[in-house]
Amino acid sequence: MEAAERYGLRAPELLVFDDMTQQSILMLLLKEPRLSAAKIAEEIGISSRNVESNIKN
Repeated sequence: MEAAERYGLRAPELLVFDDMTQQSILMLLLKEPRLSAAKIAEEIGISSRNVESNIKN
């Protein structure tokens, strides 16, 4: 079972973020919940500190 299904999320609900960075982080974490901030940062081209900051918000 995909993480999105497990938490009852559907595609339209993922589009509520105005910030594409937060949406990208969420999409990656839904596919692979155990990704590190460093791996997410590498995937979307930002710093790991920026990833951590976006997750806090």
